[in-house]
Amino acid sequence: MSRKRGRMVYVPPNIIEEAEKIQLAKALPTRALAFDELVKYSQVGREAEKILSFDWELFKKKRKK
Repeated sequence: MSRKRGRMVYVPPNIIEEAEKIQLAKALPTRALAFDELVKYSQVGREAEKILSFDWELFKKKRKK
């Protein structure tokens, strides 16, 4: 598996702490893998937010037709 090289960026301390928690909980060998897991959680959270903001009433009205 070919991986892209990372970039040097400022990362807030709370993000680093969360990645370290994930690394410990999942016994990941590197922090980079923990950041990959953090991204997966972020993607799931964004999708959940989309579902919660969906206008279900509009869907019900269209379905009845």
